[in-house]
Amino acid sequence: MARAVFLPLVGCAGLALALAACGREDLPASAKLEIRDQLVEAQRRPYDERDGTGRAWIEEGPRTVSAGSFASWTFGYECGPLGIQKGGALYFQAPPFWEWSTPQTSDENRPGFCVVSSSPSSVPFEARTIDRQLLCVTFHEQGLEPGQRIQLVYGTGAVGVRVDPYAEGEERFLFAVDGDGDGLRKACQSDTTIRVEPNAPVALSAIWPSVARPQTEVELIVAALDQRGNAFFPVDGKLEWDLPQGCQGPREYALGPQDRGAARVAIQIGEAGVLTMPVRLRTSEGVLETQTNPLHVSAQAPRVYWADLHGHTGLSDGTGTTKDYFAYARDVAGLDIAAVTDHDHWGLEFLDGHPAVWDACVAEARAANRPGTFLALPGYEWTSWIWGHRHVVFFGSSTPLLSSLDPKFDTPQELWAGLLGQSALAIPHHPAGGPIALDWRHVGHAEVEPAVEIVSAHGASDASSSHAPIYAADTEAFVQNHVRADRLLGFVGSGDSHDGHPGMSHRMPHYPCGGLAAVLADNLSAASVLAALRNRNVYATNGPRIVLRVALGPARMGQVARLAECSGPDNLFIQVIGTAPIRSIEVMRGQTTFAVDLVQGSDLTVRATLEELKVGECVWVRVQQEDGGAAWSSPIAVGP
Repeated sequence: MARAVFLPLVGCAGLALALAACGREDLPASAKLEIRDQLVEAQRRPYDERDGTGRAWIEEGPRTVSAGSFASWTFGYECGPLGIQKGGALYFQAPPFWEWSTPQTSDENRPGFCVVSSSPSSVPFEARTIDRQLLCVTFHEQGLEPGQRIQLVYGTGAVGVRVDPYAEGEERFLFAVDGDGDGLRKACQSDTTIRVEPNAPVALSAIWPSVARPQTEVELIVAALDQRGNAFFPVDGKLEWDLPQGCQGPREYALGPQDRGAARVAIQIGEAGVLTMPVRLRTSEGVLETQTNPLHVSAQAPRVYWADLHGHTGLSDGTGTTKDYFAYARDVAGLDIAAVTDHDHWGLEFLDGHPAVWDACVAEARAANRPGTFLALPGYEWTSWIWGHRHVVFFGSSTPLLSSLDPKFDTPQELWAGLLGQSALAIPHHPAGGPIALDWRHVGHAEVEPAVEIVSAHGASDASSSHAPIYAADTEAFVQNHVRADRLLGFVGSGDSHDGHPGMSHRMPHYPCGGLAAVLADNLSAASVLAALRNRNVYATNGPRIVLRVALGPARMGQVARLAECSGPDNLFIQVIGTAPIRSIEVMRGQTTFAVDLVQGSDLTVRATLEELKVGECVWVRVQQEDGGAAWSSPIAVGP
């Protein structure tokens, strides 16, 4: 999902431009034509040779700060050899996507107050805030000569600047130059990167697999978190846990500075059953406690690999680096599979205009991969403001970035054609709303687009009856209205997080929920995971690691059940191993929803009878916990 954008300040060409760019007139009602217009026009306009010239640096101020603290920086900018014409401008962009103070020049008693000056001689200018975290210094009366300097103090006055509460290995302050005054700006060379460190730990995360075989070894992953979920900071303390009966292994772990507040411990598990384990961290400041997700020990149960296939970094409209994103996914969230999917053409500097940046993203994914234990996947978001957003995930060596603004790939059909025959998937997300709803007329290529993201950190798109529906929902675009046997889609959840915390967005205070995909693959290879997604052997949760199994007759989630084999009494099987007591289990049949009778508990197996099944209908299950956690099975279609 997109939050904000570093757009050139240009006018829009109007509806005709968007229609021409798309090549068709049957546009969906939710299309954001004005955004598409502006992006296309800016892309077509050439930069002036003065745009993006000069250099910026930090003159004074800390290079390392604590998340959520207050600080001040003094920046210098030196004009390049071509100068800046009269009417041109210098832009200062504080990191725009979370809670940095917006730079402003009107009130020294508010955060973000700026003082701007020029040297060696006084140059007339106007400094004003023009957008969130964006200050523009315009030279109305005369231009800026080569070598002249602008000094900008960000956070002078009584308060200073409020630092983003999310830790960043490389946080950038961006300077951009519009050298000729046409409203089109480009980032200039700068040495303005700082590091934002986490705060003291206030919470604990403990994760182990959801399914394992008896008498095997599993890995427990424990991490200390600060108040915003940041991790990786020195902790001096001792981890302790209470081994369940039949398990063997250590019962404690001493955290040292080299551990950076996180640990991996091997545990030998015993016989079949459902296990959870209390975990504690003792420090000089006190004790933090948590409990692992449930682990189903079974000789036959299908393995569940947990994936977050959709998330953003500071390369587009999120926070943090690609390297840090994968490290958090692997070593804190304990994910099995993760993908970074920064926008193709949205954010600060567009991927489709910077091939070297895209290549670096792919290289970071390759470097983060751990064969057999962690699958890191390259990807990007096809950010179409006409047809809806999709994240494209690559499972093979070929990784073409097919931009949503490229006339060759700016419709879903063209995107599918570009990906066809490759080890890649496109997954539509926030289909019912958010910034833009999905155009359901063009969804579901069997090979390229076998699944839809039904829930993310921004809400659920399953049905209006969801406890946390997506914001700005289009009631006609909920998934329930479009589940069809002739276009059978698997259901996945993903974070769509912008805070650098993949797999953990459901624990963050700024999101209504989270999103994870449960992938029922044979093993943790790219080929096996891709096959599971294409076969719809998946289900979704809004963050908690709920184990869900659903069958209609002999058919499992995502499959087609033969009518003769799935009719009869007790034909629907549902097993739920929740992370909290189960509030409801609902069966969805097209537009009809009915609740299954339950007994109280978090580990439930129920059977129900679905009568008068018809060829062509789809059945799926929604589970809701007392704590707001939820899971959605992929649909099962009834065939002849």
